[in-house]
Order: sequence, then C-alpha cells, then structure tokens
Amino acid sequence: MQRYLARIIRAVIVSVLGVGGGVGLLAFIALVMLNSDQLTAIEVGLKSALVIGLGFGCFMALVFLLTDLTMRLFMANGRYDEIWELEQSRELEMEGNLKNIRRLCREALLVVPNLKSVSEGSEQAGMTASTGNSWRSPGEEVEIKFEQLDDSHWRIKCHSRCAQENIAYDYAKNYENVESWLKRVLYLAEQQQQQQQQQQQQQKST
Repeated sequence: MQRYLARIIRAVIVSVLGVGGGVGLLAFIALVMLNSDQLTAIEVGLKSALVIGLGFGCFMALVFLLTDLTMRLFMANGRYDEIWELEQSRELEMEGNLKNIRRLCREALLVVPNLKSVSEGSEQAGMTASTGNSWRSPGEEVEIKFEQLDDSHWRIKCHSRCAQENIAYDYAKNYENVESWLKRVLYLAEQQQQQQQQQQQQQKST
C-alpha cells in the first residue's frame, strides 16, 4: 500500500512539473513578446505554472487513480492479495514429471491477454513471455520458474511486471496476467487428472 501511494505522489509531481512548467514558459514568452516588464513576466509565469500545473496534476492523478482502483478491485473480486502491488506473483505446487508440468504451464500462458511471444530455455530452465502494449500498459514480461522440491514435486512461480520502468498505473494488467495463468494451469491440471482417473477405471474394468 505504501509503494502504491508513493507511485501516486510521483505521478502528481510529474504532472505538475510537466504541465506547470509548460504553462509557465508560455505565459513568460507571451508577456515578454508583449513588451511587459521581465520581472512581471517571471512572476506571472511562476504563478501560472503553480496554479494550473498543480490543479491539472491533481485532477489527472485523481482520474487515473479512480480508474486504476476500479480495475484492481474488479479484478480482485473480493480477494486483495497483492492487489496494490504493480508487479504480481503467484505460486503453486504440482506433482509429476517436469516435461508434463512445463507443457501445462506453457499452454496456460497462451490465455494471458494480449500475449505476443513465449520463449523457453532448457528443460530445467524457466520460460518467459511478453505481451504487447495497450491502453493499460506499455507491455509486460511474464516469467515462470520451476523449483524442484523432491523427485516428482515442483514449485512453480509466475511473475509479471511492466516491460518499462517508472510506470505508475497498470490498471491491474499484471494482476490479470498472473490470475489468468493460474486459473488456466489449475484447470488443465484438473482435466488431466480426471482423464488419468478415467483411464485407470477403464483399465480396471477390462
């Protein structure tokens, strides 16, 4: 929550400096061109920058904040784990051979919204995916890592972050990425387990 508030404050400061500086400079140039006193032009420019820049910065921050909060709370659906964090992670443990687990994880990546590419390393290495830019984010990087707990027991971690730094809002895009992956991989694992049980029952009946 503290880091979320820090991003909001940073966004307000950037808006104030960017818009306020531009307005102040325009006011200064306009007054100089009108042959006004230079000190008066500087004073009016600074006041214009402060008032308009601060007002615009706060207004835009409020609009972006409300939009971001609405998207996050909607995606969370009553669950608030890590909802305020920009970068999102999910973990789960699975039984089986790594080759099959990797196949399920890769197939689950395909449901990540706006997916652009998926790349894999060696069998022991993880896999990464990237998404295209959208109105919510300039693109994200999704990484999956595998940790062996014993011979057939694995911990899988999915981590999503914005491809660019200094992003204040992502409108829950990273949250959607990891949740989409997690729901899909759990569904695929359940389907696979049901198929195996059906095959075992058929074998016993024969």
